[in-house]
Amino acid sequence: MDKRRTYQLSLWLVISLVAVACRKSEVNTNRLSKQGEWQVTELTVGTNVHSALPRWDIGEAPDDKEFATAIWKHSTGSTAPFLWRFNYYEGTFSFLIDPHEASDETSKAYIQCDNLSGEYNILTDKRKLFEFESIETKGYGTVTVFIRLEPY
Repeated sequence: MDKRRTYQLSLWLVISLVAVACRKSEVNTNRLSKQGEWQVTELTVGTNVHSALPRWDIGEAPDDKEFATAIWKHSTGSTAPFLWRFNYYEGTFSFLIDPHEASDETSKAYIQCDNLSGEYNILTDKRKLFEFESIETKGYGTVTVFIRLEPY
């Protein structure tokens, strides 16, 4: 094969991979949005397994490149608005407290969501199971945080 043909083939392969990654991000975003409510079925911070597991009411995501809205529902009944986004190209899932919505900053939902907010690596992305891991959350710094999410 000559160099020109090899270059064209390599360029086509790179473009294809980027297109597939972007599409995968859109698919995962839609999957979370359409399901609506998700239950955190496992939440581990370092070696501590949490028992107060929240539910996430995921709002519709108009665009997979923008943050979408959601509601964090703590097991005690308190709630907090948050924003989330899939970036499959980078292999990350991110969420943070919604700064544009008023919420009770002393509620357990707000505190839990704020402490766990950050950028997570996507470990599993199946139809009815997502698993994320992070070592850069707002409240736990470099301690490993693991979240397993399943439909409610």
